Amino acid sequence: MSENFDDTFLARWLNNELTEEERKAFEESEDFKKYQKIIAATENIERESFDEEMVLQKIKAQTSQKASVSGKTTSVWWWSAAAAVAIIFAAFLFFYHPTTEIKTGYGEISEVVLPDGSKVMVNANSQIEFNEDKWNENRVVTLNGEAFFDVEKGMKFTVSTSSGQVSVLGTEFNVSQLNGYFFVACYEGRVLVESGAKSIELSPGMMVQISDDKVNQKNTDLNSPAWLSDYSEFDNAPINYVFLTLENQYGVKVRAENISEELTFSGRFPNDDLNTALEIISGSLGIEYEQKQGEIIFTGN
Repeated sequence: MSENFDDTFLARWLNNELTEEERKAFEESEDFKKYQKIIAATENIERESFDEEMVLQKIKAQTSQKASVSGKTTSVWWWSAAAAVAIIFAAFLFFYHPTTEIKTGYGEISEVVLPDGSKVMVNANSQIEFNEDKWNENRVVTLNGEAFFDVEKGMKFTVSTSSGQVSVLGTEFNVSQLNGYFFVACYEGRVLVESGAKSIELSPGMMVQISDDKVNQKNTDLNSPAWLSDYSEFDNAPINYVFLTLENQYGVKVRAENISEELTFSGRFPNDDLNTALEIISGSLGIEYEQKQGEIIFTGN
């Protein structure tokens, strides 16, 4: 366990008590992905043989013994923190099985068929993970990046990301999570989007954008995400999200100079013609760009 992310820190994370700065630092760390796997592996699963009460009693007994030896009183908060973390890890050890991992490169799209026949189209520079052995009991896919899901009807299906999760029973939807930008669009059926304390239900033709704790819900007339047709399409999207998408599609480094983070972009650009994409972005926003040593630099006025 990382020295900075001890049991107390993890308990605060599980209880949504981290500051915004702590949360961002944790999500950018190498440890975060590991703990996200633990949560995904222990959510929504049968608990017939896992005795949570027994784990709590053992922790309580061990804590009492340590307190009597040291002559110190263990606070309720510290005991609760230890219990919360220990239960997560105990459940993880009991239920965990190796996961299947699929990762795409820059500009690459991959189709994945899940054990129940559900299909996932994974967009460029993205990654999904799922537990094939436990799939019939726990339909959970962990996503980092963007993917389109065509889900077979059945028990609850969950897409877990660092920004929130999306739950359905059977539908078609798109999820994009890039550096704190969280987009979900529903094309068929209904989906439930949960991010922090927020809970939004989407019907066909609806989408939601969550970033910087702001929620923007709108309609879409698309029947599927544009990137399946080799385009990236945006509707009043934050400019940094547009730049991240450009990086993922073309494998380039983008740098912005003198451009406000409040700037938004509406439109589409091709995913197979970099020069055209650059002209569309710069022309629509009235900004300049130059390509220099493998880097694209956008400059505002």
